[in-house]
Amino acid sequence: MNIKPYRTALALPGLRSLLLVAVLARIPLTATGVTLTFHVVLDLDRGYGAAGLRADHRGLRRRRQPARPGRGTR
Repeated sequence: MNIKPYRTALALPGLRSLLLVAVLARIPLTATGVTLTFHVVLDLDRGYGAAGLRADHRGLRRRRQPARPGRGTR
């Protein structure tokens, strides 16, 4: 595997900080799923299967609903 293209890309000004921000921005999204799973398993005394179904339901609902302009801008 040739690593030279990656070195060239990472040498561009600002790309390292952009990648760091992109990775940090994904943490809340991942933490939401983990928190929801633990809530269903530990607090509601359900299994991981029920937690998976709940998380999947949230994801499917989000994908089925069209984006609404101005949502969350208050």
